[in-house]
Amino acid sequence: KNLSLKFGNNELIKNLNCNFKKNNKYLIFGKSGIGKSTFFDIILGLKKIDEGSIFLNEKIVDQSNFFQLRKISSFIQQKTFIFNGSLLENITFEKDINKVDLKLLHKILIDLDLNFGKKKLKSILQKKVGDDFTQISGGEKQKIGIARALYKKPQILFMDEATNSLDPKNEIKIVKKLVSFNDLTLLFISHNNSLKKFFKNKLDFEQYV
Repeated sequence: KNLSLKFGNNELIKNLNCNFKKNNKYLIFGKSGIGKSTFFDIILGLKKIDEGSIFLNEKIVDQSNFFQLRKISSFIQQKTFIFNGSLLENITFEKDINKVDLKLLHKILIDLDLNFGKKKLKSILQKKVGDDFTQISGGEKQKIGIARALYKKPQILFMDEATNSLDPKNEIKIVKKLVSFNDLTLLFISHNNSLKKFFKNKLDFEQYV
């Protein structure tokens, strides 16, 4: 409500008001540099606003309780950080496969087509990213980032150009899958106009700045 943010003498966001309903899917679009990514940073408490308020279920969210919003959210940026470990570790941050929800993880890998040649699940998960995945593509990295976010079982998923390294066929497949999840609120930033047809709710950010 009434969000405003300045950078020097420039107003990045001015008096922004919008409402996102639970379990709905939103495509946020607009030209580069207009403040879409900054908007996500504000919602997640990564940037401090000059004016305005953020609410979650009608309760105000501020620096004292942003953790409550982050606890139920996952945030995927354009670049996914991949560290030198197994695929299992990169998705779940867990080394012990016995502590992992393999049923959930298997479903995520199938949904994202992250099977790397349809090998046995445990064999896939225990492969080191630095070994067989040395030449991993940008698209595969983004898939790992999405898998990492989904494994957290978020209620709200923020995606900032998080599928732009995928080929068009894979991008459409993943977007259609995410939009089909009934128990997920999705806020999706993209420059890809061809994705608009998959979202009932579209937010042209230029009207807010």
